[in-house]
Amino acid sequence: MKNIVAGILILALICICVASVFALVQGWQMIEESGVRMRLFENRTVSAEATEEKTLQVEGPASLTVTNDFGFITVKAVEGSAVRITADKTAWGGSQEDAEAALAEMKVTIEQKDDKITVSMFQPAEMQAFSIGPGSGSVNFTIEVPLETSVDLTAISGDVSLDGTTGEAKLRSSFGSVTVKNVTGTLNAESSSGGIEAENLDAAVEAVSLHSEFGEINVRGLKGGQVSISAQSGQMTLQDIQASKGLGLESQFGTIKLTGGQTGPMTVDSNNGTITIEGLRVRGEVKVTSQFGDISLSNVEAEAYTIESQNGKIFVDGASGAVSINSQFGEIEVLNAEGVTATMNAVNGGITFEGSLGDGPHVFDSEYGSINLALPEESALDFDLQTEFGTITSEFEMTVKGQIEESHWQGKINGGGAELTVSTNNGNIELNILK
Repeated sequence: MKNIVAGILILALICICVASVFALVQGWQMIEESGVRMRLFENRTVSAEATEEKTLQVEGPASLTVTNDFGFITVKAVEGSAVRITADKTAWGGSQEDAEAALAEMKVTIEQKDDKITVSMFQPAEMQAFSIGPGSGSVNFTIEVPLETSVDLTAISGDVSLDGTTGEAKLRSSFGSVTVKNVTGTLNAESSSGGIEAENLDAAVEAVSLHSEFGEINVRGLKGGQVSISAQSGQMTLQDIQASKGLGLESQFGTIKLTGGQTGPMTVDSNNGTITIEGLRVRGEVKVTSQFGDISLSNVEAEAYTIESQNGKIFVDGASGAVSINSQFGEIEVLNAEGVTATMNAVNGGITFEGSLGDGPHVFDSEYGSINLALPEESALDFDLQTEFGTITSEFEMTVKGQIEESHWQGKINGGGAELTVSTNNGNIELNILK
């Protein structure tokens, strides 16, 4: 009886194996018929190359759309009305025969409808060593277009470059850098994993948006309406930014440095990284926020300033108008201020202020830190100075009212004027004459 049962089990196992092999063969054939190449353990060391070229004529402003899965896209504007497309194809295989076969399967498609041109590439998907992936080749597109051309360029794995066009531009790369220069018109550039290089851009009053998930952003010369620049992880270096409708800068992990230019209202936000802004004119308010990192503004002209840091020093050189500064953990230092209406609070850090105060009221407050103010000798103020643990000193002649207390002074300077309130729980208070 046992032998009969064992025989039945063996027969069943054989049937299962045969069925599995049959199913595997059928599945393999179905996958091959669907256009997916099956390759197991292939060592690709042999390449095959070919170049395709095509020239198209347009009558009016051209529109170019390019999609490339593997390889770069380079577009350059030239004089004339022709669109010249060069596609350099490279395929790889385990032998020359395999490489040539893979090259033959790579197709470049070029379509034209009126002045709209679409360029794309196709190669079969592939299954190798139990992992599905793209085919074994790439296409590099080099395209010359008329000056007045709008472009929409998308590369999955490869760099994207645009130079000299005067139409709307959309540039995207999932794994590669984006380079754009000498371009006029609305611009949207994105890179998921790669940097963005931009130079000499002029969108007039149109919008400009630059975004990188993982990579640096470097801009030298940009003019636009509303300008938005953001980096998820990577430093940002910007020079000569003209944003008539406003400027927004954002970085999650990386420094932000902006030098030169003029904008409408500006917002700068960094989650983890220093912020440095120099030589900028702002028509409206400047709002700067940092979670972890120092903030430095030098020669930044604006109508109002709102600056906040959770953890880092705040430094401002040359401010006027309403200035509101808050720091949770870090010092506040303001130099060369002119006619400032000041509201400054440091939870854990000192405050240093040098310059003139405006109409007020003015508030300087620190939980743990000293407060040092250096003001012009002619400053006229009604003051209220108080420290819980520390001393109060002044170089100004004062008229003190009420009972004189060592830790709490109230009175007037130069006959009184704008309200000045200075308080600290743990630190000294100094009022000095600005030298």
